[in-house]
Amino acid sequence: MNEKYQRLWDTAQFDLHYLSNGIKVWLQRPVITVDRRGYLSVFFEGVGSTKDFPGYEGLAHYLEHMLFHGSHVCSSEEELTGPVLKKGGIVNAETNFDFTEFYVETNSRYFLEAVEVLGRLVQEPIFSANGVENERKIILQEFNQRRSTGLNLVHQHIIDFISPKGSGFMRRSIGFPNSIRRVTREVLLDFYNEYFHSGNANIICGGDFSNVPNVLGILEKVFGDMRRGNRCGISKYEINFEGGGTFDLKDRRYGRDGLGVNYIFPHQAFEDGKPLQFLFECLNWSSSSLRLKLRNKKNLIYSMGADIGYQPNLDAANFECFTSPNNFSEVLEIFFEALSKLTEAELDEYNESKKREIEQCFLLPIGACKDAAQEIISHGRIYSFREIEVMGNNLNMGTVLKVRDELLKKKPIIFKFRKS
Repeated sequence: MNEKYQRLWDTAQFDLHYLSNGIKVWLQRPVITVDRRGYLSVFFEGVGSTKDFPGYEGLAHYLEHMLFHGSHVCSSEEELTGPVLKKGGIVNAETNFDFTEFYVETNSRYFLEAVEVLGRLVQEPIFSANGVENERKIILQEFNQRRSTGLNLVHQHIIDFISPKGSGFMRRSIGFPNSIRRVTREVLLDFYNEYFHSGNANIICGGDFSNVPNVLGILEKVFGDMRRGNRCGISKYEINFEGGGTFDLKDRRYGRDGLGVNYIFPHQAFEDGKPLQFLFECLNWSSSSLRLKLRNKKNLIYSMGADIGYQPNLDAANFECFTSPNNFSEVLEIFFEALSKLTEAELDEYNESKKREIEQCFLLPIGACKDAAQEIISHGRIYSFREIEVMGNNLNMGTVLKVRDELLKKKPIIFKFRKS
């Protein structure tokens, strides 16, 4: 089966194929290029922290680490990933709420090595007893490092406020010390056997890898025998969308004082989430009126950011700013004023800037592939050419401002966090 998907520019055309065991393969169409880098990703849809077994929070993330500890053929991480790393490539992985991804980026002449490394990594884990214990120490150290940043503590407060108790929804994928200490080799094997199979697997292949002869045949040979299973799907939870208010948080581990303004919506509360995303991207733009006003107030802030995150159950828009508690009121006043007085002219100016940036990104096939990969992983599909064209060139700024007006009617969750 072959389905065609196309984005802006010729470098972003994809065909969707299926291996004999049902694995989806998103294959970028071959292009003429002098850039010889290729990108190959294997991700397991729906398999993230929301699938952690009860009492074993952080299990999916723990397992992601364990897959690098060697295979039945390669006895160590160095032996497993060496064929790519020694040739200047990248082998990495990520665990989120609702997916786990493993990927390779390297020169296309090493495509066979890239496929074999990922194939062994996701299909031939050994879960040695020593490996489990060694990785436990590393993950606990990673947990302490993340906690020490302070901002993660604030994010955890937000998660606890809106997430159902006991669910993995929006929880930091790393888990907690007690749950990490509880993980055993047997539990890891049970989790792997339940979720790491062809029913949840997807492959994304692009950049100059698309020009390698018989790409699908090679992928079939390595991944076509992956054991079959039923697709688990993305977990759904009821979320507290309606709450709002201001919360004062004090913790010496924060490191820096600051505040956050958060808007929580049911997923796709707006018919199209792109105007909401565009709105917060504009606020975060280096030349936005918000950033200019904050910069003009000398020593008012240390740093700031505005962003929107999409999850299966919600859209969360947020503004974060690190500053002294003495400045909290002034910063909030500047933020709400910039939001309420945002004009179509400023939105149009940002839109032109964004289009120029996108054009440069899509000149390189691997850049287009990695960008499209994020859409596939996050949304399960690539936006069609028509949708991207409308979003990129004809985004209705009046619609963005209507979304802004809805935002101003909603009561936000405001966190004021102090290090002492």
